[in-house]
Amino acid sequence: MEYGTIWAGATLSQTGAVDGNRVVSGTFTNVPFLVAENYNNDRRAHLDSVGYNIEFDPSDKWALDSDLSWSAVRRTDLRLESTAGLGRNDATQPGFLPPPETVTFTTNGTGVTNLATTHNYSDYNTTFLTDPGNWGGGPTRSGYLGHPTVHDDLKAVKLAATRKLSGLALSGVTFGANYAYRTKSKYEFQSALYLPGGVSHAVVPVAYRQGIVDTSFFGNPYGMINYDAYGLYNSGFWTTTDSRSDPNANPGDVFSDNGSTWSVWEKLTTAYVKADIGTHVSGLPLTGNIGVQTVTADQSANIFFGGPNNAAYHDIGTKYTDVLPSLNLALGLQDDVKLRFAAAKTAARPRMDDLAGGASYSVYADNNATHVTGQTFYWQQNSGGNPKLRPWRANAFDLALEKYFSNVGYVSAAIYYKSLTSYIYPRYVLVDFTGYPLPAAVPGGATYTGANANRIGVGKIASNGSGGTIRGAEFAFSLPAEVVTPALQGFGLLFSASWNRSEIHPDPTQPSVPLPGLSPKVINTTIYYELHGFAARVSERYRGPFLGEVPAYDSSLTDNDVKAEAVLDAQIGYSFTRGPLDGLSVNLSGYNLTNQRFALYNPGAPPFDVIKYEKYGAVYGAQLRYKF
Repeated sequence: MEYGTIWAGATLSQTGAVDGNRVVSGTFTNVPFLVAENYNNDRRAHLDSVGYNIEFDPSDKWALDSDLSWSAVRRTDLRLESTAGLGRNDATQPGFLPPPETVTFTTNGTGVTNLATTHNYSDYNTTFLTDPGNWGGGPTRSGYLGHPTVHDDLKAVKLAATRKLSGLALSGVTFGANYAYRTKSKYEFQSALYLPGGVSHAVVPVAYRQGIVDTSFFGNPYGMINYDAYGLYNSGFWTTTDSRSDPNANPGDVFSDNGSTWSVWEKLTTAYVKADIGTHVSGLPLTGNIGVQTVTADQSANIFFGGPNNAAYHDIGTKYTDVLPSLNLALGLQDDVKLRFAAAKTAARPRMDDLAGGASYSVYADNNATHVTGQTFYWQQNSGGNPKLRPWRANAFDLALEKYFSNVGYVSAAIYYKSLTSYIYPRYVLVDFTGYPLPAAVPGGATYTGANANRIGVGKIASNGSGGTIRGAEFAFSLPAEVVTPALQGFGLLFSASWNRSEIHPDPTQPSVPLPGLSPKVINTTIYYELHGFAARVSERYRGPFLGEVPAYDSSLTDNDVKAEAVLDAQIGYSFTRGPLDGLSVNLSGYNLTNQRFALYNPGAPPFDVIKYEKYGAVYGAQLRYKF
């Protein structure tokens, strides 16, 4: 349910307790409408892949390897948003205005808000399919459809040769080349859901009704109508029209369709040589490898770029080469102790949707210039990808010490440091608008003298920065209890923990920020028992809070703070090894046993500024397996 409160002209009255800057309880009156929403997400993907590998040893010293591969993914996403309500907030239809609503709210300490309404949205005879908020798209609109299609193809060929060596510090040399050609395209389709017969509202057909949703968990005592919107869509109940050709479409949807439709091409040519190390240092065995590879990238994208007077697709790209040396060493300090060291220059490709993605631009009048990072601009790129992006690059160093116990257990400790010489992050960059047309002059209207004289504008797009770091430590062990005492045979403990710190500085006027997706602390613990066919284990996975890239309603990624979580799982099973049931295994499992919540917050916001707070419940499973 979506509530039209402050932004729709409602009045906050009867304010209750206040916690700092937060009103934790109160009542909104004269709320003009409430939207009963029914969201559906459906993803269909089809994968084809073919591979061909030939290995040939012409002699005991040489080995040849060739590999051909092709893979293709065809994916469609369907995002269906059906809306219902008691009326339509449209003054041109006074006979179908929704009754004013009163919404009372209370917020607990975790930021979860309960909202109670005065009207009942569980009656199919009074809660209609319609556009309660009158959000545009014409009088018959009752929802939204997003239906993008993505094609992703990858062709690759690899040729390599290995020469075995003896009597030297090197045990072999491998050299080769790899060529990969990848294309990815996205076609965006958006439409309003139009009711049949030109009506402004309709009851849910009986065949698609699925009872009443219990909404008491967030404070609404009445419930809400529940219906199969996906089935209703597949039945042809609604009419859809591509926003590009829909006269009622919002201009933003039209640009979004064009801007989210793109194609990217990427050609990667790699040549490499690697020498395997096998020698002794002060009587201690030393193994590993040293090598270098060159990667030449030729990338381009066809993207939409639109402004006040022109809108068209453009082909933009770049070409560059990375030289990436690497060293990996393992020194045997004792038979069961190894010291490992690695150093390398590394690179990771940009996301394809960071390379592509359409953009719009704005031209500001003389009396309405924009100010960004303390500077004045008359041109601004508002969104979009960057086909000239370079990859993530880092100088990486790793050091690890490993100890093994009687071939049944181990303990390891490691530290790592990565100096980012190139990272990808949305940031303000200068954009040259030379040659772009100015808005048409209107007598007595705005003037654009400044824009004509100052063609360098600004835009916030995916860009390359430098100077960041990633550093951390890892600790892990696997300890069968029989190593401690034979009396505990079958019991064991698995444990791993990692600590991470990352920072980049994309905006010189703001403090540094962590890299998305990296938690400062991750801990995994498993206690198990395995003996005589019986197996049981309990595991907990803890992940600390982190900045996450979360898909938005249009599949684009947005930054949100993700709260810490600890997920508890358990399994128990038995495998028969004799008698008539020999070969049969029985396994029972439970996941998320404590029903851990998943919570998103605005970046840097207080803990009560909740975007999403979801609980999915525990999942239980049973498995029978028979081997013969």
